[in-house]
Amino acid sequence: MQIKNILFPTDFSASSEKAFLFADPLVSKFKSRLHILHLISWHGRGVYSRSEYGLPISEQNRILKGIEADARQQISDLFKVDPDYYVQMVEESSKTAAEGIINYSNENDIDLIVIGSAGGREIYRHLVGGTLEKIIADAPVPVFAVGADAQPHQDFTKLLVPVDLSENSDSLLAVAADYAELFGARITIAHVVTPQDTTVIGGVGLDPMPAMKPVDMTLKREQVNDLADRVLKGRVEFDVQVVAGHPALEIEKMTQDGGCDLVVIASHGYKGFKRLFLGSTARHTVHHASCPVLVMNSNSLYQADDEGE
Repeated sequence: MQIKNILFPTDFSASSEKAFLFADPLVSKFKSRLHILHLISWHGRGVYSRSEYGLPISEQNRILKGIEADARQQISDLFKVDPDYYVQMVEESSKTAAEGIINYSNENDIDLIVIGSAGGREIYRHLVGGTLEKIIADAPVPVFAVGADAQPHQDFTKLLVPVDLSENSDSLLAVAADYAELFGARITIAHVVTPQDTTVIGGVGLDPMPAMKPVDMTLKREQVNDLADRVLKGRVEFDVQVVAGHPALEIEKMTQDGGCDLVVIASHGYKGFKRLFLGSTARHTVHHASCPVLVMNSNSLYQADDEGE
């Protein structure tokens, strides 16, 4: 696996500044080229082209150059970039910030997107409400999301990989192994047994909480170990955690316990865009984990499969 081009979109918010603290060492680790992207929107939403403002072209160009110069100065002041970094200003013509970021990724052979999960300006304003989720869902590459609770660090020695034992778990674990080899990291493979995995043995309505017959946790652990043996084949060291509870909350707890430096998670568990872990786990993890979260969507998982064949 090669990470040649890393995209770092910024709106100069505190969130993007924190994300840069992770993007910079990743560039050094992978010997990548860093693309710092700032989207320029004339009307604040990117829906209309600047020609619809009725200004003479010469005046539009003068204003645009001033905006670009100011943005470049902010990039220089905030991120202390050296000449090897590739800084790109894009006059946004897409309808949304997410589309602008995805379009840039497709057009510039981006291998990884590093982005903050919250912020105050146009690029990040609606991240919680949709922009980040759209990037995660539609990006052609993995998204390295840095949440508000993520603590900056440069070494990734412990990776947490939640799996639901669906057909995509093999692909997810294979990608995680690639990153583990690059970082020299150990993997913890986590599987959370949910109430959907249990059997009701009491009469519905007879008790406020019907008695539940737990699944065979030993069997689940064996299934996860079989997955690890099948996919990892001795490539990296690993351990297995099988717990019962709500996946999102249990994974959050694992990150807060200091058991990992990076979560590698899938945004979907199945083809056809069925949501992994009831649709909320990846989203919750991105915003609440105490470490960064590398999110793989179906596009990046299938691309990893193709490269492995």
